[in-house]
Amino acid sequence: MLFTILVLFWGLKELTAFNKILDIVILLLIVESRPHRVAFKTILKLVNTNQNEQAKKILAKYTLRTTNKLSAMGLIKAASEMYVLRQFYNFYVPIVLYIIFNGNVLIPLIYRFSVILAMAFNRKLPINESFGKAISFIASLFELYTLPLLLLIGAIIPHSKANIFENIKIVFNTYPSKIGGMFLAEMASICHIKLGGPRYYMINLFRFPTIGGTVDPNMDNAQKLALRATLTIWITIIANVALMILLKHTFYF
Repeated sequence: MLFTILVLFWGLKELTAFNKILDIVILLLIVESRPHRVAFKTILKLVNTNQNEQAKKILAKYTLRTTNKLSAMGLIKAASEMYVLRQFYNFYVPIVLYIIFNGNVLIPLIYRFSVILAMAFNRKLPINESFGKAISFIASLFELYTLPLLLLIGAIIPHSKANIFENIKIVFNTYPSKIGGMFLAEMASICHIKLGGPRYYMINLFRFPTIGGTVDPNMDNAQKLALRATLTIWITIIANVALMILLKHTFYF
């Protein structure tokens, strides 16, 4: 339904003089932040009041992994990973692609479509392996454009000593979702929170290495992680805008 609306908006672009306004409208329809932000806060509140079964149902709507076997700590861990990754895939990347490609909304639109396909055809399931890998690779090419500055800013914002590079290397060598996973690894390292590890996708158990620090997820460090990720993303978006303005001023004026 969403993409039907977007296609209609795209058709209207050819019939109106307000192309840039329609581009921004399409971009606002593409990006997503509030749903998973609200879900993250709700899950933490439910876990804090021992309503784990309700928390599992909410989390299941936002992650491909199986949630019915998760403990309270597992719910906090999974919710934290969900929040950071969705902020990266659904919010940060489309906005930065729009900025980098000079306001061409077609690029973030193609990217979001590839992400939705990658989620629908989960590469971790054997039946989807070939197509899932192909579509995930396409999405990762877009994400790669947006990653270096994000990791750089994430590392230079003041923080206590962390093994950022080692954790990023673990994700690159062992995790299927490498680009978003590297950002997650950096944030987990800085916040010293232990993420990753084994998880079920349907009936299949995947044993991924742990990433981040040595402290198990809890209410406090999960919220710290979410705040740090959000702050890093916003600073990087502003930095991308400033960089593009500087480049335009340098090369065109």
